[in-house]
Formats: sequence, structure tokens, C-alpha cells
Amino acid sequence: MSLREQILSAPAAASEQVDVPGWNATVEVRPLSLKAKADVYRDGVDGDEPAVEKLYPALVIASVFDPVTGKPVFTKADAEWLADQPGGAVELLAQKALGLSGFTKKPAEEG
Repeated sequence: MSLREQILSAPAAASEQVDVPGWNATVEVRPLSLKAKADVYRDGVDGDEPAVEKLYPALVIASVFDPVTGKPVFTKADAEWLADQPGGAVELLAQKALGLSGFTKKPAEEG
């Protein structure tokens, strides 16, 4: 098997099931693809500054799935509702998505 074939056949990055106490629900949080990261950045940043009230809902919308059906739980139409929720559930899911997607590592820490 060539190196290219090996890379292309590598398993997808692991997702994680997360219990969300405030919602009495368990959801699947998946790491974001590069395209999804770009979409989240576009939806969650004002100018050069992250806007948490936009960034966290965008992360949750892009990364939270129903663990039974595999379908997204939220759509972009839910962004405002998510921004108006108490921070605990949205923060938990956004931070999990950040970690699974590699957003939390600074380039100097990656080596």
C-alpha cells in the first residue's frame, strides 16, 4: 500500500458522546472538517475578533449530532436560540468541539 493509500484509508477522527445535564440529553460531538472549521470561523468572527455569542453556537451547530440517527441536532436557524441559552450546555459542547477539532492547540505547542 502506498503512503497516499494509507492516508486516504485512515479512519475518521473519533467523535465523542457527551452528556448534557442541562438538557437531559446525550449527544455526539464530532471533530470539524477543514471546510466546517472555515464555516464556523466565518459565522463566529466579527472582523478579526471571535464573538463568543456567535462562535459557540456555530461550533455547536456544526459538531453536534444525534447519536442514534447520526443527523445534525441543530441548524443555522438555531444560532440565536443557542446564544440565548444559559452558558453551561453551549460552553460544554463548544469546548468539546474545539478540543476534538484541534482548535485549542497553538502552533508552537503542536510540534
